[in-house]
Amino acid sequence: MLEQRYNLAVVLASSLYTFMLVRWHHKRFISTNIAFLFARKSPFTPDLTYPFVGGFALSRPNAPGEISISGPSPEELQVYLHPDLRVKLPQEPPKYTRAYDIYSFGLLLMEIGFWNTLSLITSRKGKSSKLEPRVFREEAVGECKARLGCWMGERYRDVTLRCLNIGNEAEGGIGEGLNDFYWKVVIELIECAPSH
Repeated sequence: MLEQRYNLAVVLASSLYTFMLVRWHHKRFISTNIAFLFARKSPFTPDLTYPFVGGFALSRPNAPGEISISGPSPEELQVYLHPDLRVKLPQEPPKYTRAYDIYSFGLLLMEIGFWNTLSLITSRKGKSSKLEPRVFREEAVGECKARLGCWMGERYRDVTLRCLNIGNEAEGGIGEGLNDFYWKVVIELIECAPSH
């Protein structure tokens, strides 16, 4: 099962990287938009080797003239948004950038690593997904630092933290460039897998 989780992380990182290469923003690269088929051999076990990524309703090209549209999002899915995007009206959210997809991917890596939903991971010890956005981010980073290395190893934990700390190099985050994501996320995840 552990090897399948590493491989799942690699496949999803490669998928997001490919999406970024064609200069598009997904805008909802989260676990609720990942689907699996069930194997014929064991109809109650999902086949984790071939995830299907969906949820493209709000995706758009990454170009200066494109308009960012923020669609409705159920409250439980708001936690997957970068804190900068979780503003209250009448304040306008900033224009969507690649960094926001990378942050969401970091939360997805957390879910894969702990093999649980984000709401259950962060609800430990009374923590709630209803926290103020920046506090929630700090809680997620704290959970990764404290426990993810025991579950998936230090290298996987560090890759996850790079994504969660996107743009904050002082905290070990990466930049939002394609090369940073490829070398410091995709390749590092490949190197994490036990088969390497």
